[in-house]
Amino acid sequence: MSRGRILVVDDEPDMREMLDYHLTEEGFEVDTVADGPAALLRMSARDFCLVLLDLHLPRMTGYQVLESIRARWPSQLVITVSSTVVGPAPTSTARADGHLDKPFELEELSSVVLEILDRTRSGEASR
Repeated sequence: MSRGRILVVDDEPDMREMLDYHLTEEGFEVDTVADGPAALLRMSARDFCLVLLDLHLPRMTGYQVLESIRARWPSQLVITVSSTVVGPAPTSTARADGHLDKPFELEELSSVVLEILDRTRSGEASR
């Protein structure tokens, strides 16, 4: 039985493939896309328990995608991922439920994903 469906949004094909494989091994169904517009289109067509969102994307920044997600799907769980060389976030009311810095260990990813899903399933999540 699936633990839920996760959308991975990353412009790096190797990263998408690695995350798809790892999260599938962890029992999740995984969809992957390479940019923000594709992510928003996919989210319009399917339900996801969580979105793993790279902040450095072509065509639309991860921050813009996050703001769109919060505007259209305010209860959607989002973990942002970025390089530690990222500058300050634009001022925005959009918040992610978690964040990982690249590079990260797959065990760390699993831990963050499960912690957020467990917290929200037990009704302790706050926005």
